[in-house]
Amino acid sequence: MAIPGAADVIKHLKAAGVPYKFVTNTTTDKRAGVAARLAASGIPCSAEDILNPAVCAAMYIKEHNLGPVALFVAPALLPDFEGCPLLPDGAESGAAAVVIGDMGADWSYETLNRAFRLMMQQPTPQLLSLGKSRYYMAPDGLSLDVGPFTSALEYATGTSAVVLGKPASSVFHLAAQSLGLKPEQVVMVGDDVVGDVGGAQDAGCRGILVRTGKYRAGDEAGAVAPAAVLTSVALLPEWLAQQEQ
Repeated sequence: MAIPGAADVIKHLKAAGVPYKFVTNTTTDKRAGVAARLAASGIPCSAEDILNPAVCAAMYIKEHNLGPVALFVAPALLPDFEGCPLLPDGAESGAAAVVIGDMGADWSYETLNRAFRLMMQQPTPQLLSLGKSRYYMAPDGLSLDVGPFTSALEYATGTSAVVLGKPASSVFHLAAQSLGLKPEQVVMVGDDVVGDVGGAQDAGCRGILVRTGKYRAGDEAGAVAPAAVLTSVALLPEWLAQQEQ
């Protein structure tokens, strides 16, 4: 269910000509699926409005002319890699980049070892990770997220992954790039004081914390100092108006 007033905020931004993106760390569904869920909750949205780790990875791959690419991601994400040269399934050599995402129960020793063998080829492929979260709450309990699998490959191969999920600066830089703006021209609004606000600030953007969603009382009193704290995203137009005074 959408936050009350959120749909009106999007309408306000459109009317004012303010460009925006929805930046999410979701790695189990393509951006069209995320957009459909937002639209169903009453928030005007299209797939092009979504920036998820898979889209960030595809942008990175194309910008750096990487290919072929070995994907270790949820099948639902494959449409977000359209236009990227992909390595055939099962290949254990020939990758210019190895992309690691949340595959859930599809992970196995054989699958992880295939990623390892690809990374051990020369020249060493780039390791791209769709985030670095350690675990998440699944319907049946706590489950390993993409982070432990990425860390295992980093340790085994002696390489460092390019992380393409919040709070990595690369995500916010790609978001600014997709909007045709510089980081200092961008404001990130989110309920995660570290992943949203802190990540944005480290990337040179401003960060606004909203007291909804995963926000917990006192978050704003920690090491990260938000540019503003709003009780709801519904108050964003009022904050923007104040900045113009």
